[in-house]
Amino acid sequence: MSERFLGRFIASAFFVVVAAGSWDVWWHGAIGRDSFWEPPHLLLQAGVLAALIASIYGWVRTRDRAWAYLALACAIVPLSAPFDELWHRAFGVENLSSPLVIWSPPHLALVGSLIAGVLLVLPILRRDQAPGGFFMSLASAAFLLLTLFLVVPLEPLGAYHLLGFAGACAQGFVLALVLLMAAILIPGVGAATMTVAFFLTLNSLNIEGRLAPGVIVPPHAHPPAWLLVFSFILVAVLSDAVRDRWASYLTGALIGFLSAAIIYGLAPSFIEASFRFGLAPAGTAIVAATLGGSIGGVLGARVGETLKHA
Repeated sequence: MSERFLGRFIASAFFVVVAAGSWDVWWHGAIGRDSFWEPPHLLLQAGVLAALIASIYGWVRTRDRAWAYLALACAIVPLSAPFDELWHRAFGVENLSSPLVIWSPPHLALVGSLIAGVLLVLPILRRDQAPGGFFMSLASAAFLLLTLFLVVPLEPLGAYHLLGFAGACAQGFVLALVLLMAAILIPGVGAATMTVAFFLTLNSLNIEGRLAPGVIVPPHAHPPAWLLVFSFILVAVLSDAVRDRWASYLTGALIGFLSAAIIYGLAPSFIEASFRFGLAPAGTAIVAATLGGSIGGVLGARVGETLKHA
């Protein structure tokens, strides 16, 4: 098997793994945690196992350290499963009313190793130079969902909103980081748009629905899904439109500003009255997201250049 095939296979496996993780988020809320042998867990572990075997094969075949590092990142994922089980036995089933449901050590180990794996496979895919960058977009979408998952406790309209409306800086940062990185790494046009399209596919698997008995989530605002979809698609299209024309900090600031202006400017018209907010909080969110996006744009461009020449 060629490196091209292995890279594409692993990128697809990571996409399946993140899809399984997104499904698992829904499962824990709607069905509850019944056992390790839940369908989302099995799909996730199967995808990681496939990526691990392919990475080991790539290392044996080439003796390139990049494949060894990739295999190591993949190996951490199944090790996080018994860690997670021990954590639950010691501290109980996840309490969805606490941000530790996101930031518990087992979850950070799982998500961190997947992020590392995605970043390690991107340079391998870059050597492929496939027209349109289909598989790089798959990997970038997985990276986007994983990083946005990590900042969920900071979302101003979410269940935790640890930083209040200033927490919008996190989403602006992540969006700009990933979209600028994708624009540099992925050949051809429409890199950001394709990445966001795959991201929305992944994110659709954990849309909130009914909750299992005993599962408690703090009340929080629910902007309509179409508003979030519109904001992501618009910033992706505009990011592609100004590609290579604006400085990275300006493009990042545009991404952060537009995403926040749409969500926090329009959300009060669609959320429940008890969660509505005024111009001052909305302004705080927009300014914070713009600043976060500017920083994310600079970092994303640097990460993209580094991976491009790795």
